[in-house]
Amino acid sequence: MGRKVVELNGIPCCLDVTLSTNDYINIELYAKSLEYENTAYTMRWHRYKGIKTFRIMLPIAPQKVEIVARERGTGKENKVSIRSIEKKHLPTKYQYLRNKSPYLNEFLEHAQSFCERASYLPVGQYNSNNGNIKIKYCDALYVEDGNGGKFESSTPCRVDANTKEIEVNRKYFRKYSVAGRMALLLHEFSHVFINKNKSDEFEADKNSAQIYLGLGFPRVDLLNAWIMCYGNSDNDFNRQRLNRFFEYVYSLG
Repeated sequence: MGRKVVELNGIPCCLDVTLSTNDYINIELYAKSLEYENTAYTMRWHRYKGIKTFRIMLPIAPQKVEIVARERGTGKENKVSIRSIEKKHLPTKYQYLRNKSPYLNEFLEHAQSFCERASYLPVGQYNSNNGNIKIKYCDALYVEDGNGGKFESSTPCRVDANTKEIEVNRKYFRKYSVAGRMALLLHEFSHVFINKNKSDEFEADKNSAQIYLGLGFPRVDLLNAWIMCYGNSDNDFNRQRLNRFFEYVYSLG
C-alpha cells in the first residue's frame, strides 16, 4: 500500500519511512494533512529501486498525518509499498534562533497557521493578534515596467520595507509544501525584522535558513522551495545565488 495514517497527537517528531519498489521509478513521498485540503507538510522526490528509508521531519505536527508514496507523474500507488514507519525525536538547533528578533515568536505562531491553511484561504488581509506581522494574500502580484505599465510577477511573496507587510501571491504560494511556505515567509520576515542591510537578499537567505533549520524543518523542502522560486526567474545571477545558498545550507549540517 502507498499510504498510511500516523497518530502524532500534535507532538513534533521525525518519521523514518521505509519504502520498497520492484523497479526504478520516480517516487513522490509526502506527509498529507487530514484536516486541511490540498496541503502537504513536507514532500520530496527520488528515483531508486529496492528498499530505502526516508526521514520526514515534522516540527508542525497535527493530530494525525497521512504518509503517501506514489509514482511521480502518474500518481500510481501500486508501484511502491510502505514497509514500516518509525517515530523518532525531532532534532533541533535552537541556538540558531537566539538574538534574532523580538517579533520572531509572534511571526512563527502566525505564519504556521497561515501556511497550514493557505491552500484554501481566500484573498485578504491576515495580521497577527498583536498586529506586528502583516500578511496580504493576493490573487496576483505586479511589478512596474518603468513605462507607466505593469506586468504580473511570478514571485511567491515579497515584503514592503516601509510597512513591513508581506505580500503573498496565492497563485504560486499554494504550490509549496507547508515547510516550503514557512521558508519563503521566513525569508521576507528576515529582510525587515532581522537583516542589518534590509535589501541584502543573501543575508535574508542566511537568516531564514538558520531559523528554519533550527526549528527542525526538513532541508529538502527548503532547497526545493528555492529551486521552484528561481525556476520562475532563471538567469545567471539567480543561478549563482542559488549555488551559494546551497553551499551555505549544507555548511550548517
